[in-house]
Order: sequence, then C-alpha cells, then structure tokens
Amino acid sequence: MIVVALVAIMAIMLVILAMQHVNASRPAAGATAGPVPTFSSSPSRAALPAITSAAGTRTVILGDSWTVGYGADTQEHGLAYMAARDLQLDATISGISGSGYTSAGPNNEGTYQTRIEQLPADLDPTLIILQGSVNDAAPTTEETSVAVADTVEAAKTKFPNAQIVLFGPAAPQLPVSGGMQKIDRALHLAAAREEVHYISPIAQNWITVGNIKEMIDPTKQFHPSTAGHAYLAEKLEESLRKISQ
Repeated sequence: MIVVALVAIMAIMLVILAMQHVNASRPAAGATAGPVPTFSSSPSRAALPAITSAAGTRTVILGDSWTVGYGADTQEHGLAYMAARDLQLDATISGISGSGYTSAGPNNEGTYQTRIEQLPADLDPTLIILQGSVNDAAPTTEETSVAVADTVEAAKTKFPNAQIVLFGPAAPQLPVSGGMQKIDRALHLAAAREEVHYISPIAQNWITVGNIKEMIDPTKQFHPSTAGHAYLAEKLEESLRKISQ
C-alpha cells in the first residue's frame, strides 16, 4: 500500500510540474508570436555568372613560372600556351618566375597587382586568368587574401569589361604542405569576397600519388614536366568550359 501511495504522489507531482511548464511557455499578454528560427551550416550565395571563353576571346593569362612554362621542353608546351591554343583564345600571356600576389620576384619586376596596372589599356580583355602562386607562402592567409582581393580590384578597375578567374597552384609535392594549403585557403577567401570564379587544383586533387612522378619534375625545382604542363592545360580547359556560357 505504501508503494501505491508513493506512486500516486509522484504522478500528481509530475502533473503539477507539467502544468507549470505549459504556463511558463505561454506568451505574455500582448506578445506577438515569431517564426521558428532555422539554421544552416553556411550562408548560401548566388551562383556566379558564367564566363566567356569562346574562340577568339581576348584574354590575359598572368602568373608565375608555371605560366612561363618552366619545366616544359619548350615554352610553347607550357600550360598557359597550350590552353590558349586549344581554346583558340586571343591571348596575351604574361609570366614572371618567382612572382606572386605578394612577391615581386627576384628581380623586383612587380607583384601581380603591379603587373596588372602596367598592362596596356588597349588590350581590353574580356577574360583575365590569374594563375598561381606558389610564391606566396610567406605571409599569413589573411595578408595573402587581401593581396589577391586588391589584385582583382585593380584588374576590375583597369579592365571593367573583363571577367576574372583565379587559377590556383597545383601541389608540387605531396602531401600538400601547410604553406600550399594556406595559399589555397587565401584564394578561396578572396574569390568569395570578390565574387569571382576560383579553379583550385589542390581542392580538386589534380596531382595525386598516382601521377605526381609523371607530372612533376623534381630536377626542375618541382615544376611540371612537359607531360605535366599538358595535363594541367587539359584540366584548365575542362574547368573553363564548365564555367563558360
């Protein structure tokens, strides 16, 4: 009997507590009910507009030694030259070894922003591809991201009719170093900030343990081999077609 009485008392207490909870949850007099909040893991962003990369498109490809074609048997077999030729772009190719968004190069020939500002205005490109750069490993991610954003802004100001694509570095060695990851992250941040397309060979795993020996030549300071330049040109072409009209 004692057990039954205790159970009954506990049941009564639970009912009282439940009623108190319901009363506490009711809105105060005169209050207006609001919508139930929803949450997402990241803010959505409208899709970027497609670029124009049809045959004859006036294009500037600006970058570092990978744009120069270093490591290939001839400059014409460099990735920038091959991609421009295959896509039949009307391309001006500007590559300076050792340069980058934050690096002016060993001969102080200018950062990417400086070089953009020095291009002839009558080029009037409708597409600008900024390649690289493996030479931006020293500063912090935020410093590099700001430099990239400043470069994009300079390009927009100099060539207001141009669409801009950031084409990041591929991994010259595996596993991908912390410095390369930092550069890749900075490019992602700048591309989002400036609302331009970013092609990331690192994020897309263009260089893998299965192909790195063929694609990267350690005797050329870990630059692409001739086969590597051809492969990267092909991947760049595929990426440009995916984001083209």
